[in-house]
Amino acid sequence: MFDDDDFVFLPQNAIELELDVFSHHLDLALAAGAGLVPAPDPRKKKVYLLDEDGKELEITFTDRPENRAILAVKESLKDTRQFSSFMWRFWALMDLIREDKLRPRCPRPTDDDNDDDEFIIPARVLDVARRMRLNKRGAFNVSNFRRLVARSNL
Repeated sequence: MFDDDDFVFLPQNAIELELDVFSHHLDLALAAGAGLVPAPDPRKKKVYLLDEDGKELEITFTDRPENRAILAVKESLKDTRQFSSFMWRFWALMDLIREDKLRPRCPRPTDDDNDDDEFIIPARVLDVARRMRLNKRGAFNVSNFRRLVARSNL
């Protein structure tokens, strides 16, 4: 059964986050994933989700960068709605970057770069990622995302 340490949330219901909250936790997630800051041991955690049929799923973790990122953010963001909203938004943004769909505003790092895959996510991109509605699959509509980035005042 679910308790206060568990999270259940559908991506299309993700709430808008303050820009400073979103950007701080994005930095934390990326740093924890890279092993640059301490994070809880993923192998000692469980998370419960509901599938599309409303059935409870127990998720266990292995020690991977993505899991360290999730747990570091979970430890920092105690509010379930904020945490769940952040994670859906984080995954959707990382998918856009990984799939190179934000070029030229946010180019995907490549193995050819000499800066250890460091890259800057512009404030306009963060502003849209923190507030744009996600679809049921937990993704941003790419054309709408790009249009909102272009119109952002940041």
